[in-house]
Amino acid sequence: VRRGAAATNAGRNRSKAATKQMDATKALKSLRAALESVDVELQRMMAEGQDGHVNTQDFAPSTVRGFLDNKAKFEEQKRLVLRYKERIAERQSQVASAEAAAGDAGDAGDAQLLELRGALQEAEKAVWVTSGIFYRQVTTGIWIGATSAFQQRLAQREQLATELSFLEGAKLEEAPES
Repeated sequence: VRRGAAATNAGRNRSKAATKQMDATKALKSLRAALESVDVELQRMMAEGQDGHVNTQDFAPSTVRGFLDNKAKFEEQKRLVLRYKERIAERQSQVASAEAAAGDAGDAGDAQLLELRGALQEAEKAVWVTSGIFYRQVTTGIWIGATSAFQQRLAQREQLATELSFLEGAKLEEAPES
């Protein structure tokens, strides 16, 4: 009698696992379909210009070019600031590990670190100046930002992609056990 009960329980456990596997597969298919639908919607919205773009109809080509140049310069300067911050963090780590090995403390005298900090200050000043020019141009109406509907769809897409990635990862972890 006990063997029969054990066999019955094992059969139930297998059937529960199979049901969970089928539910996960259905959820993955559903999420993939929803993600594909949102992607199609985003493509349509982008074709309609809802994703943010330059207003070329109301501005002269030279004004548009100047705006795009300033936008590119502003973005490049922001990236430069980030690179300097990364390099400073790396250098601080190098100095700290070297000082720990030597038994010293403090990184105030490191010439390369001082040079990087000076370059960071200059880069931050350049970002500040360029941002003023860029944002002043934006207020003229040359840049038309993304619509709230587009931003909501984009957030929905990111959420779906995160859920899909999580479920796919969970399914891969379960696969060897079945």
